[in-house]
Amino acid sequence: PNDGMIYVPYPTGSDYVVRSFSRSMSDAVTAATDLFLKRLTTLDDVVQGNEYVLKVGGEIIWRRVRFIKGDNKRWRLVSNNRVDYPDIYISVDDISDVWRVMSRIAILES
Repeated sequence: PNDGMIYVPYPTGSDYVVRSFSRSMSDAVTAATDLFLKRLTTLDDVVQGNEYVLKVGGEIIWRRVRFIKGDNKRWRLVSNNRVDYPDIYISVDDISDVWRVMSRIAILES
């Protein structure tokens, strides 16, 4: 009866759903991505290798977090498309908000 409709369960633990048009974390056929986010209250909850949306200064950045060995005050942010979007290095002191990407749904080009 609901031709073309898909019902997607809301991932457990998510606080927000946002739509991203970021090319840095998407493949060539993805038009947009719905991100299911969980707000973190402390940077101590960030796990290396997971994807996060970070507010750094006035910028919102969606990347995979890598810790820098021997420097606990800086992180390396890695994209899925490292050819066109090189790594970003940030100071953890510049992060004002952080959300963990709990799940994501790609919306493909038609």
